[in-house]
Amino acid sequence: MRRSMDVIHFVVKEGVIPELAGTTSNGEPRRNHGAHRRSRAHHYNHTGTHRAEEMEPCLTVCNAIKKFEDHVEMTRITMVSPAYRSLLTSALDSVVERSQDFTDSAYTSHEHRERIILLCDRLKMELHQLLRVGMQLVSIPTADIKSINKAIDYDYENQM
Repeated sequence: MRRSMDVIHFVVKEGVIPELAGTTSNGEPRRNHGAHRRSRAHHYNHTGTHRAEEMEPCLTVCNAIKKFEDHVEMTRITMVSPAYRSLLTSALDSVVERSQDFTDSAYTSHEHRERIILLCDRLKMELHQLLRVGMQLVSIPTADIKSINKAIDYDYENQM
């Protein structure tokens, strides 16, 4: 029972990456994996880097949220460019899709299902609000943005 729970925890938190399918969590080779897994792990170990579409099925809720957070942080740096708008929406869709797997589980209570759905809806609303604000900032002339950034930096330095 404990081993089963450990495997479930590993899959939910870290996912199953093909090159790691033949190893345990501490990096030692597994003794009981099948030939299919061994050949796939061998293939991935010797083909180099993974393509994004190969890694997408391995993405878990935790990893999808981390990816979404990275994209949100990047928009703070780049403002909201059209490329990052599409990345943000696709990353959010990935988070929502993977979190809805928990709403389909028989082990999730009705209250938790409702809360997951409400939080996903709230996240969608807040992302659309962020994108709307970003579009408004894009329309502001560059000189105004520089003066706004200077004012923010000045306020930040005075608070320290």
